[in-house]
Parts: sequence; C-alpha cells; structure tokens
Amino acid sequence: MRIVIKSDDRGWTGYSGIIISEWNNDFWVLLDHTVSQGMEVKHLFKPHQIQPESLRSDIKPASPKEMFTPAQVEQKITEALAQRDKERAEEAVRKFVEIRDAALKAAKEEIIAAQKHATQMEQAKHELIEQLIASYNELQSVRSLVDQNNQLQQRIKDLEKALEDSNKDSWGNTLNKQAAKVVNKKLEKSIEPLMSEVERLNNVLSQREQELTQLQVMSRKHHEVLQQKSKSNSVIAEFGSIGENLGWNGWSGKGYQTKSGTLYTGIHALTAFISDLKASHPNYQSSEIPF
Repeated sequence: MRIVIKSDDRGWTGYSGIIISEWNNDFWVLLDHTVSQGMEVKHLFKPHQIQPESLRSDIKPASPKEMFTPAQVEQKITEALAQRDKERAEEAVRKFVEIRDAALKAAKEEIIAAQKHATQMEQAKHELIEQLIASYNELQSVRSLVDQNNQLQQRIKDLEKALEDSNKDSWGNTLNKQAAKVVNKKLEKSIEPLMSEVERLNNVLSQREQELTQLQVMSRKHHEVLQQKSKSNSVIAEFGSIGENLGWNGWSGKGYQTKSGTLYTGIHALTAFISDLKASHPNYQSSEIPF
C-alpha cells in the first residue's frame, strides 16, 4: 500500500513510500527518496503519522536542510574535516618542496661559485710558480754575466801590469802605450754592452720581485674573501629563517638542530635536515636530491 508521511520530527514529512510490513501496530515503510539514493533502509512510523497516498493533501515537503539525519550530518562533518586536513597536508608538502628546491638550487650555485673560485686560485698559483721559475732563470743569467764581467776586469788589470813591466825603451814604451790604448778601447767596447745587459737584468729582477709581492697580496685577499663568503652563507641562514617561521622543527637563523641536540650550519645543516626528513617520512626515502 502506498502512503504519504503526514508528520515526522525526523524530517520525512511530505515524503511518499510503500508499506513493507507491520510490527506492533506500527508500519515499516520504504520511502521513495531512500530508493532513489540506492538504499533499502526502512523507517518505522505510527498509524497517525501516515495516510494513504490517495488522500494526500498539500503537505509542504521538507527543505534540503531537513533531508540529512543526525548520523549523516556527523558523517558529513567528519568527511569535511578529513578533506580539510588532507588539503592542509598537501599544501604543507607543496610549500616544503618549493622551499627545499629553492634552497638546493641556491646551495648548488654557491658550491659551483666556490669551485670556480678555487680553480681560479689554483690557476693563479701555477702562473705564480712559472713566473718565479722564469725569474730564477734570469737571476742565474745575471750572475753568470757578473762573473764574466769580473773576469774581464781582472784581464784588464793583468794587461796593464804587463805593459808597465815591459821593455823600458822609450820607443818600446811608446809602442806599449799605444798597444795598451788599443786593447783598452777594445775591452771598453766589449764590456759596455755587457754592463748594459747586467743593468737591464737587474731592473727585470726588481720588477719580478715587485710582481711576486703583488701576487702574494692578491692571493691572500682572495683567500680571505673566500673564507668570509663561506662563513656568511646567507642562503642557509635565509632557509633557516623560513623554516622557523613555518614551524619546521629544529630550524632557526643559526642553522638546523637535530633531535639529539647537534647544531649544523652551512651546507651541513641542509644535509642533516633532509636526512631527518627521509627518516621521519618513509615515502621520501627513495627520493634522490638533484645535485
């Protein structure tokens, strides 16, 4: 028998259905709305709550807000809370991935810059060594020319003394004096370019010593800049501040502190953080960090 609900405090007023069975003078009713939802749930109504569908009057159907039972409302709330928690977790993971990728990219750039600087310093060191070797070779040449000059001066002294001890005959003395003049002129002509070369090499040696001093000062300054740049590590400090603001455990502007109390700074802080993250989130353990 088809019926319509006259009154019901559960929100079924105005709904139609069919009587399935009778129980203790009450009736089990399968509502059309329940069937349309793909369910077979029966509801128990008292005789005064129902009437034949042929006698149906203009009963105001229930509003959409009255269509859910308390159990359904609780279920909807539970589903909404679960969806909210899921969305928050996904957003947190997305932010973490963005921060991690940005930090890794910045750290990679810092490492590349440091490696490039180290390569430049190594190249400068080799160039300095080559210049020192060239300067040493020039110095050896200067010393050889100095020895040669000393030998020539000694020969001049020996010739002058030999001329003085030669024949005292006036004619002979005149010839000896003329010969000495000729010899002295030849010696002066041969010694003069040698002395000029010695002076030039002395100037070159002095210039090389000045360049060596400048290269040593430049090398020391480059080393100090590299140390200062390594100490500052602004990228890791910024990452620590972001992690602290987002509530990531262990992060601060100083670096990353593990659960055991160890404080890591610089690139080591990022390595320790990713290691702890993989340990606490097994889903990430198989992930590789691009370097």
